[in-house]
Amino acid sequence: MIAEVDPGQDFLMHEHTFERMRSQSKTEIFGRKSRESWIEATDGKTTAEVATEKAMEIINNHQSSPLPPGAEETMDAMVAEFEARLRSECGG
Repeated sequence: MIAEVDPGQDFLMHEHTFERMRSQSKTEIFGRKSRESWIEATDGKTTAEVATEKAMEIINNHQSSPLPPGAEETMDAMVAEFEARLRSECGG
């Protein structure tokens, strides 16, 4: 799809975008409600307050996926290789 849209053309008007925009548009913070509905749904909170609450929920409840077996060792080896190359190039 990216190859179909030439530089300078409008990506947003491409059929591919229209087909997928609803599934990707999640309005948890900024809603499409009227002001009255917003105030009722949020107990009068501002957008900043709702966004802060959502951020804190994510921070407090996020569960990281475990690293695959051997990933830690691979990363350690990459860091060691980089540090050795850096010492070599810097004369250390």
